[in-house]
Amino acid sequence: MTVPLVLYQHGGSGHKDDLSVTEAARRMVSELGYAVAAIDGPIHGERRSIPVLQSTMLREFLTFWKESPEAAGDEFVADWLYTIECLCALPMIDGDRVGWYGVSMGTAYGLSVIAKCQRIASAILGKWSCNFPGSRHLLGRARTLTCPTLFITHWDDEIFDREGTILLFDALGARDRRLHAYAGEHSGRTEEELDASVNHLARTL
Repeated sequence: MTVPLVLYQHGGSGHKDDLSVTEAARRMVSELGYAVAAIDGPIHGERRSIPVLQSTMLREFLTFWKESPEAAGDEFVADWLYTIECLCALPMIDGDRVGWYGVSMGTAYGLSVIAKCQRIASAILGKWSCNFPGSRHLLGRARTLTCPTLFITHWDDEIFDREGTILLFDALGARDRRLHAYAGEHSGRTEEELDASVNHLARTL
């Protein structure tokens, strides 16, 4: 028996073992029986020698992205592609049922991962704007996406503007694409959002 695999990418300022990752992973494993994998993003988690406060980490990441959005992501995208192929080679993983769960930074890099990985059959994205500095290339990545996609936005996001966020959603090439908007600023995730994400993966994988 094989099981679907969900690739979970934390947001900017987080890490692969933070609460947002482990909460979602527990539900996907216990409720759906899926396997879940996560890796640290650029300059996050074990990729840095000295830990910093979450607020400092967020500022550092946004600066890092603005300075070299595509070049800085090439190595990281390659890390994910290698991770995916290694995991899909395991006998218990169904390589035809692979999902991506990544909002904010998980969308900034996730669109490039999905564009280069035909295995990904379902995606959860959002909380990023194509108007954010260094982000216009994401529109082209979004147009190549064809898998069912849940796109999450926080309507009062103080980092990513509403117009550019909707433009990014509109650019998605998937016929099955759904926009969920929730009141509130950028950070945080409600139980309702997590429910919607788990349900999306259950429906599409």
